[in-house]
This record gives sequence, structure tokens and C-alpha cells, in this order.
Amino acid sequence: ILPPRASCRLRAAVTRWREDALAVIDQLTTEELILVGSSMGAWIACLATMGYQPELVAGPPPVIEL
Repeated sequence: ILPPRASCRLRAAVTRWREDALAVIDQLTTEELILVGSSMGAWIACLATMGYQPELVAGPPPVIEL
């Protein structure tokens, strides 16, 4: 989902941050949630909601256009 010119290191870091965010969500959440973020946090929020359990994510799925 990252721009094609993003480095492998950045892709690996963002993937790890997404996994970390999902782990926290799994540990602390049992109901619907709305994820918001600013700057890189917005990317992490979008990536975390994509492919996550749709019944636990409130609102429409994110649309990312590059």
C-alpha cells in the first residue's frame, strides 16, 4: 500500500508498526473501534483496518489512492 518508491526498510518498519497496532487492538478491544491518526499514524490506522475483522471496525473502509 505504500508508494512504489518507498524503501524496503520503510516498508518493513510500517509492516511492524501495523502488526504492533493490531496486537494492541487485540489485547484491549472487544467492541467496535474507530482508528484515527495523523501523518504516519494515519497510514498505520488505514493499514490496520484493511483486512482486519470488519465487524469490529466502525465506519467505511479506508480508500487509499496513490
